[in-house]
Amino acid sequence: MTTKYEEVYDSFMQKISDYSFISLTNEQLDTFLKNLMKSAIVRFKKCKNELIVNDPIEFSSELTQEEIEIIALLMTVEWIRPRINNIELLKQSLNTKDWNFYSQANHLKELRTLKEETENEIDRLIVSYSYSNGCLKELR
Repeated sequence: MTTKYEEVYDSFMQKISDYSFISLTNEQLDTFLKNLMKSAIVRFKKCKNELIVNDPIEFSSELTQEEIEIIALLMTVEWIRPRINNIELLKQSLNTKDWNFYSQANHLKELRTLKEETENEIDRLIVSYSYSNGCLKELR
């Protein structure tokens, strides 16, 4: 039995709100989500199942719910990262007098906080996952 990418995508989509996805075709959305997932997988080094994204629709093995959750959270971080970078670039191009848009500054702060909290949750899940799979000694 194998896990379809769609299961990971569904878990990820439950964690975010992005209305820009409505304007994408199914093929564009699939490409976007697959690229996010590829970036996320790179950060999940201690997964006991093989996480190679070669097949067009599924992994070569069956993932546990815990593995799906970790990948979806890592995708969330990858989804947040460009939003933070865009606001940072805008902030750098404006002088301090122009940068009085408190909503953008607060938005950046909230995105950073969300990213940090999500990364902390990922760290906890990976430690728990590693502990339950008996590979704590490999974390060093």
